[in-house]
Parts: sequence; structure tokens; C-alpha cells
Amino acid sequence: MVKYDKICKLYRYIFQIPHLAFMNKTKKGTLVLVGGAEDKQYSKVVLQTIHNLNNAQNVLIIPTASRYGVELGNEYKVIFEQFGAAVVNVLDINHRATVDKLENLNALAQADLVFMTGGDQVKLAEIFNRTAFLRLLKERYQNEHLNIAGTSAGAAVTSTILIYDGDDFGFYKGSVKDDTGFGLMPLATVDTHFMERNRIPRLVQFLASGKSKRGIGISEDTAAFVFPNNTIQIAGSGVVVLVDATNMEYTNYHEITDNQYIATSGIKISFLVHGSKFDLTKWKIIP
Repeated sequence: MVKYDKICKLYRYIFQIPHLAFMNKTKKGTLVLVGGAEDKQYSKVVLQTIHNLNNAQNVLIIPTASRYGVELGNEYKVIFEQFGAAVVNVLDINHRATVDKLENLNALAQADLVFMTGGDQVKLAEIFNRTAFLRLLKERYQNEHLNIAGTSAGAAVTSTILIYDGDDFGFYKGSVKDDTGFGLMPLATVDTHFMERNRIPRLVQFLASGKSKRGIGISEDTAAFVFPNNTIQIAGSGVVVLVDATNMEYTNYHEITDNQYIATSGIKISFLVHGSKFDLTKWKIIP
């Protein structure tokens, strides 16, 4: 496996949000979860803020989830070059057999920002899970200040267990499917396009199943920046919904059969907007 070593300077997290200035004093990177459909034409607040985290000079774009991989990747490539990135690589990976090529591992080893596009999160997981590439990605994220951002499918795949399907029938048991994710975000299950596609029911169903206790639903053109200390801050034009089923009082999930309605009680919901801060460990808002 290719190993990349460099001296990481302490840097400020620079946002277009008042009174925000974080210093990363750990070796862990920042994880950015984007709800999809982020502005790529005008102010580009979400994408610009992602770049500003460390003034990324070497960006690696992974468009594998999309059926228009290279074309979509090149669209982001132009944007990050406009922001000032010196090197932007787009990986054309569509099969497991090509994931661990030396040139791909080299590109990952030199990146200071990895950006995963939208598309199909199941496809993304099936291609990258249990590969040397993913092991290196997680190692550098945990130990070498590597920042990772994902939009839509690229955000959903960061969960330990990713979810999909069930948009129109979220309250019908069995409509929501799940698969193994990347495990970059173990504290909650991530869902995207959240308000626009009415995905509260599908996240609630998944939490009612007991496979996860907490969830984060992110609206379009909105990002949750997960810092190394497990606090998050929101940027963008939409809302982030935090769903906590830790103290759920009742659900009939395990008593009913597929295609029957799910009932729940005692789920706690919080809504965050641009500039909001939240402690994921204590699960409470930071005033």
C-alpha cells in the first residue's frame, strides 16, 4: 500500500459564517456531509466552504456513484480549480477490479481533500468496500488530516449502514432498504435530499428497526461539517434535521409485517440552519 507523509500545519477553518474559527489540533480530518444539489453556478457557498477548510491544493474527485461519472467529475474539477486548487484529479472508477490500481492509490495518498459526488450510494459501496483504497482513505482521514466531503450518495455512503429506497412509502414497513456503508460517520445514519424528497418517514422507519439510534437528514444545498471533536456546523440555504430514537417510547415495527404502517412515539427531532452548531456526542445544540 502506498504511504504518503507530509508535515501538516495547523490551519483555521474559514467559513462564510459569523464568528467561526476552529483550529484542528488533532490528526483527524473533517467530514463534510452535503444534502445534494448544491449551488455550482452562483455563490457556491457550500463548495467554497469545503475548499476553504484547508485551502485544498490537491483535490481528488470520486464520481463513481454517478452514471455520468467523468462528465460530472470534470464539472467539479473546474470549480475547485477556480477556487485555487493546484491539482484536481478525477478518478474514472466503475469496477472493483480497477479500484486498487497503483495510480489511484498514489492520487489518494497525495490528496488533501477527497470529494465524492452524488448518484447511487449502493453502487459506490459495492465498488469500494473491502478494498485497499478504502482502507487508505480511512487511515488518512483518521491520522493525516485528510478532509472528506460527499454530496447526496457521497454523503449517504459515509454511514456505517447506508439506507436507500422508500421515498414514497417510508411509513410502510419493508420499503426502506439498507447496506454496508463506509463507516466514516458512526454516530448517526446520514440521509440526503431530506426535506425536498420527504424522507423523514424513511429515516424514522430505519431508526424504528433498531439498526441505528440516531440520524442526520440534510436538505439540498446544505452541508453539515463534522469536526474532529464530533461537533457539527451547518452551512447552506436549507435545514439539517437531527432525529434521535435513543429514548423511543414505542414502535410497532417488530410486531407488524411488511407493507403495514409503522407507528412510533418518543422520537426527538431538532432542526438546524446556516450557522447552527451541534454536539453529536452530547446530542444537543451549542448556543
